[in-house]
Amino acid sequence: MFSICLFEDKELKHLHPLTLTRPVDQLRIGVFTLAEKWKLLLATDIIHRLIRPELRTLFPTKPFPKDENILWIRARYIPERSLRDDLLRLKPGEGLQYKGISVAALVDSKKSLNFIKQGEPDFSSVTFSTTNHGWLLSRPTQLFEFNGLEIAKDFTFLNPTQKTISSFPHVAIEGTYPVYMEEGVSIEPGSVILSHEGPVYLGREAKLLAGAIVRGPAVIGSLSVLKMAAKIYKNTTIGPYCKVGGEVNNVIFIAHSNKSHEGYLGNSVIGEWCNLGADTNNSNLKNNYSKVRLPDWTTGEPYDTGLQFCGTVMGDHCKTAINTMINTGSMFGVSCNIATDTFPPKYLPSFSWLTSKGLEPYDFEKAMETAKAMMGRRDIEVSEAYRSLMKSLYPGKET
Repeated sequence: MFSICLFEDKELKHLHPLTLTRPVDQLRIGVFTLAEKWKLLLATDIIHRLIRPELRTLFPTKPFPKDENILWIRARYIPERSLRDDLLRLKPGEGLQYKGISVAALVDSKKSLNFIKQGEPDFSSVTFSTTNHGWLLSRPTQLFEFNGLEIAKDFTFLNPTQKTISSFPHVAIEGTYPVYMEEGVSIEPGSVILSHEGPVYLGREAKLLAGAIVRGPAVIGSLSVLKMAAKIYKNTTIGPYCKVGGEVNNVIFIAHSNKSHEGYLGNSVIGEWCNLGADTNNSNLKNNYSKVRLPDWTTGEPYDTGLQFCGTVMGDHCKTAINTMINTGSMFGVSCNIATDTFPPKYLPSFSWLTSKGLEPYDFEKAMETAKAMMGRRDIEVSEAYRSLMKSLYPGKET
């Protein structure tokens, strides 16, 4: 028997701004978050974490067991079903490497408790073998880049006996890949689901309003709503509690965010508690068809993504006004308010307030008032721990 502990590493900074407000294991790709993938792979409901102090109150974990071996897993390591046997064969003191990087190690309880005390694992006494299963997340753009593949992989975790073959009046469901529906799904007349190129997952009580079109591989999360005539192209994941309309192509909404109106969004990752105003559009392809450069979060300096299609990486609590235009390869921090009649800069630090008059800091108290109002609509309270985390991200205080 062993317990699981997901730990973050120094590459964490390259996954900001998405990981400024959440552990790496709470990133979403495919159907599930990384933590959910590990729970399904190893058939457990318990995940321990070794994460930054500022997140420990917001993302608590059960006390570490004192008499069990711990399977230490690098949090940005993304599993697949074929990895399970490699992990179950490990003995205490053995681990797995992927492309020369230690990704998992089974360690006895005594050494594991020392890891916890020192704040990071020490695998110097572990004997590693190589695995070719799974992969390591290193940049936020990989979330949308490999989302379609992860949707297909995640379908291997779904119990086929739970698949619901449902018929809805005047709804077209066509294609060879499976369409998986959780309980309470609602699909209004005129909607179309096409699974010719990949599977489609509809979470618990997801709603497709009249005329919505979904092309797989795609995910519509629990309690999310597709607005009337929404056009959802392949490789898109809409996490739980989102409202999405317009045209969306190869985008991940982590959760609790809205793009309710017309406008195009492509090749992007949107954090939680974001709201994109009517006719917000992003460019995902340069006019000269060259590879897109994206700002590095730690420096603001652009790097070559190697991608021809790359839109926006948006941290939590960002808002855009109506008719907002977002440039190819843009990165916005946490709590950015964009209300300008021209393209915003491609890099906006957290708590930016951008209008046609220029860029200035977003007043912290006003930002928290807005957060409180939006989160309150979903019956989620802004706790003191959450407020403290947000305060730590205010300009000049980020780490």
